[in-house]
Amino acid sequence: MLLSLSIATVYDWPLGELSNKTHSFGQKAASAHCLYNHRVESEYLVFIDIDEVLVPRSAADWASMVASLSAEHPKAGAFVYQSQMFPRNTKSANGSFINRHHLWSLQYLNTVGVFDLYQWSKVLVNTDRTDIVDIHNVRQCYPGYEIINVKPEVGVVHHYRLYDSLITDTYSYQDRYMSRYKESLVRLYRSMFYH
Repeated sequence: MLLSLSIATVYDWPLGELSNKTHSFGQKAASAHCLYNHRVESEYLVFIDIDEVLVPRSAADWASMVASLSAEHPKAGAFVYQSQMFPRNTKSANGSFINRHHLWSLQYLNTVGVFDLYQWSKVLVNTDRTDIVDIHNVRQCYPGYEIINVKPEVGVVHHYRLYDSLITDTYSYQDRYMSRYKESLVRLYRSMFYH
């Protein structure tokens, strides 16, 4: 349904069985494959995990955010977004529909805050201008293009992760930013699964 609404195209790269010796479960190889394999049909690619959402903060949607950033930085080849962890062991939002359907972005509000740049960062790239992507950054744009570090007030990656040794189980504050998208997210979810 998301594909038919032209919101996003998900590119899957089945890895098969991975050895525990495969660095980061093959993310570097998958990212390189995605960039080179899909650059013809996609002007932009965002490299995020299934439990992450790139959230525009100063614009109404992704397209507006990218258009604004591109106008401000005409030589941009890639945009690096800082990450904000929302531990999934600290459920903080109520609402039977939201809880029943595990709408994480509306369900988990407690956050440990925004991480430093390049610590869990994720990237959105212009496929014609980017040469090498990595897991949490861009290694190289083509000559004449640059990597832009996006301020959290413009856009940030929300990472909905179960508590583990990499993040604390305590939180600093509640971030209710996603509530601005609540009605449209619930409406979209219902149209996808209850039409």
